[in-house]
Amino acid sequence: MLAGVRLLRTTLVDMAPEAIIDAYQELLGVEDNFRTLKGPLRLRPMYHRRAHRISAHVMVCMLATLVLRESERRTGLRFDALSALFKPVRAALVEDGSRRFWQRTEWDDRVEEVCASVGAKRLPRIWGAHAAPAAEGE
Repeated sequence: MLAGVRLLRTTLVDMAPEAIIDAYQELLGVEDNFRTLKGPLRLRPMYHRRAHRISAHVMVCMLATLVLRESERRTGLRFDALSALFKPVRAALVEDGSRRFWQRTEWDDRVEEVCASVGAKRLPRIWGAHAAPAAEGE
């Protein structure tokens, strides 16, 4: 009989009921974002004393959330699925004689699809090749 009925108790008597419900829904979204930041992104509590550092930390957290949500929106995959796709991908600096370059592990074809869906160009497996600095005594 009460299915779909929502009851909120508030001291904000000057606000319209619709505005109170909208504000509560936004609060739920903010709390969901904080759960996301504390969970998969593994952001630890940070203890800053200066206002500019607090502001910078909050901005970085919000940018991370924005990137996360936009990635989910564009790919249609949740963060845990995206993380599982990219987790095995590693890159290492390799020296081969007089050459130095970066090389990444092979990745699944689904990673290519995800990169294409967010507009990222196909990344090479090897990049940044240049001559290694000569060792001392040579």
